[in-house]
Amino acid sequence: MATLHSLDNVFSGETIVTITNALASVAVKDIDAAVRWYAKVFARPAESTPIPELAEWKFPGECGLQVYALPERAGSRSCTSTVSDVDLEASRLEKLGVATGAKMHRLNRCQPW
Repeated sequence: MATLHSLDNVFSGETIVTITNALASVAVKDIDAAVRWYAKVFARPAESTPIPELAEWKFPGECGLQVYALPERAGSRSCTSTVSDVDLEASRLEKLGVATGAKMHRLNRCQPW
């Protein structure tokens, strides 16, 4: 993992954490049609298809997009961000009125998937 640094928020003077990675995911009804569409949009095939229901594209800065077949959630999406201090970021977001709920998790190591 790269060295992480906090930044000073120029608007309020509070310390905020650095986002070091972002991963977006999109649920679709038809994975084959979606993979063809995103391949056209990005002008390249998916870098990874670890299982038949999932395709992944990677972008500079350790960012990526996952497209996965889950018809009941089609049209839903999520974005995962890796931050240097999840507790500090959760507190900051809550002060801004952003509901974080139980979806913020601390991972001490990368998962192999």
